Amino acid sequence: MLRNWSRRAVCALAATLVCGLLPASAWAQRNTNGEFYFVHGLPGTDIGQPNSLPVDVCIGIPGSGTLNCFYLGVEFGTFRGPIELAEGVYQVTVGPADPVNPGSQPPIISGIVTIQARQSKTFVAHLTQFGAPIGTEFENDVARVLLVNGRATVRHTAAAGPVDVSLMPVNPGPGVTATGLANPQQSSPVSLKSGTYVARLKAAGQPNDLIPSRQLTIAPSNAYFVYVVGSPGNGTLQFLVQNFRLKPKLTP
Repeated sequence: MLRNWSRRAVCALAATLVCGLLPASAWAQRNTNGEFYFVHGLPGTDIGQPNSLPVDVCIGIPGSGTLNCFYLGVEFGTFRGPIELAEGVYQVTVGPADPVNPGSQPPIISGIVTIQARQSKTFVAHLTQFGAPIGTEFENDVARVLLVNGRATVRHTAAAGPVDVSLMPVNPGPGVTATGLANPQQSSPVSLKSGTYVARLKAAGQPNDLIPSRQLTIAPSNAYFVYVVGSPGNGTLQFLVQNFRLKPKLTP
């Protein structure tokens, strides 16, 4: 049974689901719970639906028979979170949005997320390498960064084989290079100086860009997660960028 709960009702479940929409990830230094983000990286065009594909995202304890719908009408290319969760194992369903009875439609994706204390997780709705809908959980690096730096991670969640992804500064300097990245792998997180960077995507070992490059501004004390989503066959292949603030580190 799927049920939609108001924020007040969900907070009454504090022994299991701990509420609190936070503006940043500074919680990690003081909290014994974990946090959960959702990324909608599944173009509707790739599964015969309108490309925006609004979805309801519901979370619950496996086997409980109840899923609490936290995010409603989330459209492709957008992000939600964080919500704060107690340690435990959670079932996550992603189904077509229903404004009258949220969470009532058969899920497109159903998956499991494991939350530990002071851990940050993102659940991504996306395509497998072969074009089937799937949900993948990633752990977010929320460690402190130097006051003038940000951090970037690349994640391959597109219907494509291995890719080479680069995120290089406009001015000479170090960047991120992930070669032979397969779906659903992610690069190692890299600390970067703040500034403007250019993201490029190529098939692994090939010289030509698969899509137009994208500029990205790295702000101090922010974490950036660059997703490759969509399908080259349907013309939906693109970058999505999720970011949130980190706790700054004042000295090396």
